[in-house]
Amino acid sequence: MTAFSLGTFGFPEVHADGRPIKLALRKGLALLVYLGEARGAVAREMMATLLWPETPRETGLARLRRLLHRTEITLGQSVFETDRSSLRWSSDVDMKLDSHLFEEACDRGAFEQACQIYRGDFLAGFAPEDCPEFDDWAFFRREALRGRLVHALERLVQDKNAAGDHSAATAHAQRLVELDPLSEVYGRHLIRSLLLSGDRSAAERHHAALTQRLRDELGVAPEAETEALMSPAAAPHALPTTRYVKGGGVHLAYQTYGNGPLDILVMPGFVSHVERAWEHPASRTFLASLMKLGRLIVFDRRGIGLSDRVGAAPGIDVTAEDIGTVLRATNSRRVVLFGASECGPACTNLRLTNRAVWPG
Repeated sequence: MTAFSLGTFGFPEVHADGRPIKLALRKGLALLVYLGEARGAVAREMMATLLWPETPRETGLARLRRLLHRTEITLGQSVFETDRSSLRWSSDVDMKLDSHLFEEACDRGAFEQACQIYRGDFLAGFAPEDCPEFDDWAFFRREALRGRLVHALERLVQDKNAAGDHSAATAHAQRLVELDPLSEVYGRHLIRSLLLSGDRSAAERHHAALTQRLRDELGVAPEAETEALMSPAAAPHALPTTRYVKGGGVHLAYQTYGNGPLDILVMPGFVSHVERAWEHPASRTFLASLMKLGRLIVFDRRGIGLSDRVGAAPGIDVTAEDIGTVLRATNSRRVVLFGASECGPACTNLRLTNRAVWPG
């Protein structure tokens, strides 16, 4: 059995038993990538339409047959299983895609390995001629994988700083900044990691560079949280720390702010990020007002923000269980639950089923 590997991070590359294969057919490369990503059979008509969108049906199918033949000649063996209506990678071929290996590493929490696999954006610099639907598919796949990279890097920054390996945290934070130089969240990751490592001069240089980029590109000044990092009185160790608790097979990211006899757990709606909860002025004002009542607890639902990614949106019962997991991790006894949007029913579910545990 021939072992094929398909590199999709950057311009696509094909290897057979470790040897590079030059495939000059751009649509052949697109075909290999799409079938590999599909993990199963793909309808012939759909594949033909994807590669020749403006071509009549029969002409497109004929071109697809020729492309399959020419691709197999270049690869030196039969690699496709086909029937009258569909096609797929042959079960006799041991095919590995780096994009799949990256996601599998993320799924099991091997974030360092995942970040090593991600050597560039998905299909960067590659586009088959006159295939807008393929380009759209590649764009959304690229954004999804890039999002998982950001999540992995943020987790590594948190974990490395928590373990005292501030040099490694700084390297991962630098990569985040390279992904989005205008993100103050990523900039703060880098500045904080440098401060924790004791390199204040480097932190000052990166703070000045971020300030300049924000002024030149967006016409804005850094947020108060960014400026506070550079205050001589600021202690980076005293900044709110993102913690993780495992429950239901996933790690949930959470933070606590302030103290008091009452806890207020805030569950945002569709999206959240514990380290960006204070970025928007309106959100900051709202959260600050809640802190007057007691200790504030914020966390990311599974699949969102810094919490582990999952295959589908969690249901009400699962979210309710996750709320309970975070409350136990924070030793909460008297709590007010604030759930926005789809998180409201989960808060209600927990409140009704756990009245004796959290009587607030």
